[in-house]
Amino acid sequence: MVDNLIGFYYYDFMLTKNDLQQIKSVVDDSLQPLKQDVSTLKTDITTLKTDVSGLKQDVATVKTDISLVKIDLRGVKDKLDELFDFSIHAIGDILDWTNEIHTTIVKKKLPERVERLEKHVGIPPLAN
Repeated sequence: MVDNLIGFYYYDFMLTKNDLQQIKSVVDDSLQPLKQDVSTLKTDITTLKTDVSGLKQDVATVKTDISLVKIDLRGVKDKLDELFDFSIHAIGDILDWTNEIHTTIVKKKLPERVERLEKHVGIPPLAN
């Protein structure tokens, strides 16, 4: 029987221990998939944390490697600059040397030698 006491309904019956156990069983059965989902999510989160930690270490390693590569590239650039500067000076020195050879040997000594040979062999000189 239901009596109305100050706006609340009062029921004449109480739940037994068996009723409560059955309700608990139904609720547990309903919650079991959710509990498994939560357990799976916890496992996934742990796995993700491990993966992210590994990725952080890999990124740190890559950053270190990149900074080393930058240092090496600066060294290579400096060496190339030195080589370029050396080449420019060396080419200039070689050009000066070849000009000196051309001036002293080809322009001065060679004509004198040809003239001596022509006189010795008796060949008339070519026209200038």
